[in-house]
Amino acid sequence: MRMALTGRRARGASTTPAPNGLPSRGEEPDNTATSRWSVLARPGFRRLFVADLISNVGDWVGLLAVVAVASRIAGRAELGVAAVMSARMIPGLIMGPLSGVLADRWDRRRTMLAVNAGRAVIVFPLPFVRSLPLLCLASFLLEAQADLWGPARQASLPHLVERRELPAANSLSLVSIYGMLPVGSAFFAGLVAIGSSFSVFGVELPRETTAYWFDVVTFIVAIVILRKLRLPVRERGPSRGTRMRDTVRELREGIIYVVHHRLVRAVVLCLPLGIGLGSAVVPLAPVLSRRVLDMGSSGFGLLIASLGVGAGLSVFVASAFGGRRSNPLLFSAALTGCGIAVASVAVLATLPTAMVGMAATGLGAVLVYSTGFSIVQESVPDELRGRAFGVLSQALRLALLGGLTLWPVVSTVLQDEVGGRRFAIGDFGHTLDGARVTLWLAGLAIFLVGLLATRLTRRAASDEDTQAVTGTGLAVRP
Repeated sequence: MRMALTGRRARGASTTPAPNGLPSRGEEPDNTATSRWSVLARPGFRRLFVADLISNVGDWVGLLAVVAVASRIAGRAELGVAAVMSARMIPGLIMGPLSGVLADRWDRRRTMLAVNAGRAVIVFPLPFVRSLPLLCLASFLLEAQADLWGPARQASLPHLVERRELPAANSLSLVSIYGMLPVGSAFFAGLVAIGSSFSVFGVELPRETTAYWFDVVTFIVAIVILRKLRLPVRERGPSRGTRMRDTVRELREGIIYVVHHRLVRAVVLCLPLGIGLGSAVVPLAPVLSRRVLDMGSSGFGLLIASLGVGAGLSVFVASAFGGRRSNPLLFSAALTGCGIAVASVAVLATLPTAMVGMAATGLGAVLVYSTGFSIVQESVPDELRGRAFGVLSQALRLALLGGLTLWPVVSTVLQDEVGGRRFAIGDFGHTLDGARVTLWLAGLAIFLVGLLATRLTRRAASDEDTQAVTGTGLAVRP
């Protein structure tokens, strides 16, 4: 696959491409000399980041609108919400690796533009939808297009920033998603109030109409911003086709590369395991707040807010310590630290100390994400990078689905078995609770995954020999 860079090159960039499809930017400077916000000085990344911020606000507004309408038109509100949320999860379980193949096959900038346009087309007529099955279909289609966006975006990031800036860029990307939840919620509340008496040509529309169309506007604004995004033009070789066997072959190439590259394999194994185990804090936080901290909904809100604060702090840590050589170490350290933080949330029985534990959990979780993504972006050639992220995204979705589903069940079982019993060692004692014991177990499991990641990344770093991957024709450096 030949690549030609279009548009103006970044200042100081070399015309010679570096390994793995990354633009060469000269000798990599010492990490400590990097400004924490230098990544935002990159015009390409800044353009992508701003487009993300705007469209993610719209995503949250649109999601809340769909959930609100589904809960109202369904016979039972809970079933309506469950139906549309389940519809959003199905595409990722089906087409995760396939979306990576398409991200490597298609022009990535055009893919991102087409995805935003497609989502705008789907959301625009939703005010006229009065059927739960149609809402579920729209949710399915929206998430299917979002699954195409993810690998294309992640695979493009190394062309927009320097290697040493990848951890900070990935942290900012995650903050732009989850940090926009409170902003989107505030916009939704205001837009619903405006739309309470909304009508078009005498036709009364639901009060969520303005929220839907606000979402459409954010997609259009993102398209305008991304139109001038400069990425390498990727020319497909004559052997590339669009038949099913070509798709299967390309998917196989990506999977084989991930399996045989020791460092990438360590990330694809340990990142989903750690995140799936750490997801316990989300469904169990309201239970912990109510039964252990005796703070109810207000305590739950403060715990989740602390999680977000920790996630925001990850940008500073990733900028200060992230780098090509330090990413594997930071990845393993963040996993082990996240395990300790999750366990501490259960051990510390007051709200302020639990909030500190939640902030540390958010910090560790986003560092695991950002450094893990950076390792994949640095290690996988550009022509395979979309497929690698397709495999990783699929593993992450399965892990999160399993964690969010199973941890509440585990907590319920443990509450029936050990809830209310007293556990003491000397003067140190706790009243056992199912949610608390579950978080202890989750924290211990994450800590062990961190130790496994340490061993695997060290083994990959110690082996400097280049291995050939059978069947791909590509060389893999562990």
